[in-house]
Amino acid sequence: MWSAFNAGGKTLFLEEDPKWVDTVLKGDKSHFLRAHTVKYPTQLQQSNELLRSYKSEPGCLPPKTFLKGNRRCRLALPDLPQEVYETEWDLVMDGAIYSAAVMARNRKGKGLTDVFLHDVNRPVERTYATEFLCKKNLVDGTGRLWHFRIPPVRDEGAEAPRASANSPPHFTNFLASTSDPPSTPPAKSRRRPRERLKKESTHCPPHSVSGRR
Repeated sequence: MWSAFNAGGKTLFLEEDPKWVDTVLKGDKSHFLRAHTVKYPTQLQQSNELLRSYKSEPGCLPPKTFLKGNRRCRLALPDLPQEVYETEWDLVMDGAIYSAAVMARNRKGKGLTDVFLHDVNRPVERTYATEFLCKKNLVDGTGRLWHFRIPPVRDEGAEAPRASANSPPHFTNFLASTSDPPSTPPAKSRRRPRERLKKESTHCPPHSVSGRR
């Protein structure tokens, strides 16, 4: 399914469970799928404390946000495989919401980054989405899935365009980091649930995120 979803492009999975990686890659004859086993440095039960404390660390804040080697910011993923940092991802399905936001806004090339967030029925996902992905970038959603379309920092003042069912985007680089893969590809987002994101973050003004890789 995944190779067909992004035929001809790069699809990379980051996953803690080696068995899940084997399941995804098993039988893939397209050679477009790639996967790395990674270990994430934080845990779910730390989410509230991390959200309270990140603003006191300059390495977490604009204009100094970056990921590779950034061990001062506990929200960043500093030790991912090199190709994660070197690739400009067109679509990110990532449970590491802060890092997905930094990747999207540090994009150097043209275009927007589509970020799909699963399990938005949980308070942690909703809160982190509000804080880092920003409600102005929320373009669609259905069920437990929200779709954000994030411009690079140089274009952040513009509102993200709505997704169109008549002209779905073609994704060439797809980064997935999820321990609970959806049963269908995340392209059929229908509803724009802006009313569920009530409070904007100070991390989300037009000049919010820039910096180096």
